[in-house]
Amino acid sequence: MHAVALRIAEVRALNTEHLHYFAHVYDMRSYNAAAKRASLTTTGLAKAMRSLEKSLGVELFEKDDLGNLEPTEYADALHHFFLNYESDFSLLRETIERIRAQKNNVIRFGSCQGMWGLMGPSFLFDLNRAHPDITLSYSEYTDRECEVGLLNQHFDLAFTVAPYSQDFVTTELFTDIVCFWVNTKFALARKEALAAWDFEGLDIAIPGKEYKVYNALLKLCAESDVTLGEIYETSELYRIFDFVAKGYGLGFTLSSVNALEMFSEYPKVCCVPSKDLTLRFGISYLPYRNLTEPEQRFYDFCVKYAGRRFGKRTE
Repeated sequence: MHAVALRIAEVRALNTEHLHYFAHVYDMRSYNAAAKRASLTTTGLAKAMRSLEKSLGVELFEKDDLGNLEPTEYADALHHFFLNYESDFSLLRETIERIRAQKNNVIRFGSCQGMWGLMGPSFLFDLNRAHPDITLSYSEYTDRECEVGLLNQHFDLAFTVAPYSQDFVTTELFTDIVCFWVNTKFALARKEALAAWDFEGLDIAIPGKEYKVYNALLKLCAESDVTLGEIYETSELYRIFDFVAKGYGLGFTLSSVNALEMFSEYPKVCCVPSKDLTLRFGISYLPYRNLTEPEQRFYDFCVKYAGRRFGKRTE
């Protein structure tokens, strides 16, 4: 507990913009640095701090013998209040958004990048035909961002990638062997499948650290005592394909991606499966959250749709 607590009457009329300015000064211990971060003049920031001190009736900052800015115990109490205020207000916004979405039959949906596309071009059309009353608000994220967003309730449901988080209830929808694009001038292009030692010293284009396939590849190589060359991190398939087409190295892909006409008909690049890497994704939600009736219908639709589209690969 702080030695000084702010009374409700003292914070009721605080200017929230001034609170953010105060947080910059508190963190940086400098009016000049805080003013730059807040895109204000130093004079303007100092005026805002004087206004805040006047509202509270206390002094927030003092200067030590060397002229350095030091927060008072009142400032410590205000900073504690500000951190709680930011957290509570963010939670309030999320709660309001969730209630508004539920009232309008809007499902807030997150997807790890690329997983939405694997469901196929008719996925949304078939969903709208089967459930015309459901509206989907969705965006794609890195694997890590998607899990954090679902955990923080920015989404109601999400397509997440294996290994699945223990924080969620997940039904697997898809599994496939990870493949690599290989330039046909390389001897590896004539192999039936790539083992860990085939990657020794090779440069590879692959989605980066925020994606689980990247970490799976590094783990496989470490366990097999294999040293990779340079890793070119990108989640854009065109860039990965171009990397391989120019002969720079190997590139991550899936057989379903390679089957697209834009990739499959290029004669200088072939697709070779890996022996040890797979990519799996499923539909997830938080276990303590009861799905609404529209959310349950959407969840069931995804499971049945994936079963039809991917067949035995969802078993």
